[in-house]
Amino acid sequence: MPPATRITTLLVCDAESLFRSKPVLEIRSLESATKREIESPKEELRLLVGNRYRDLIESADSILLIKSSSQSISSNLSAIDSSLRSLSSFPVETLNPNPNSVRSLNYAIATRVKYLVDTPESIWGCLDGSLFLEASGRYLRAKVVRGTVGGDSILNSPLLGHHWQIVKGFKG
Repeated sequence: MPPATRITTLLVCDAESLFRSKPVLEIRSLESATKREIESPKEELRLLVGNRYRDLIESADSILLIKSSSQSISSNLSAIDSSLRSLSSFPVETLNPNPNSVRSLNYAIATRVKYLVDTPESIWGCLDGSLFLEASGRYLRAKVVRGTVGGDSILNSPLLGHHWQIVKGFKG
């Protein structure tokens, strides 16, 4: 008879008849075997609950990480949006020709020209680093910048014409 069946059968018998029919050493070994059988499922249950608890904690940590990442992405997108809005809300053509605004005009044109000149190198760097989203963002921003200074004769210069042709090549 297997040990588990034997123990179950013995447990059905009353304690008095067990003590009459078995020696004390055998009763002690039966008791320890029964305790091991009882403790084994308890330990398995503890391990199972512990593993599930760790999984739950890891899931909660992952959810918090996803939340903070999405908030960071959202704030970055808001910053990009406000930057693009500030570029288009400051058209070069509407500046007044007083000394301060002439300086502002020159600065605005110079920064936009520099942005357009640096764009091909920046896009190539992003493409080399497999940063395709950043490269396409740079392309779109350069397109917006070119549109804000489109009427100026500065854009007709060979240097900017050449750089713009390179930038246009990135469209595909």
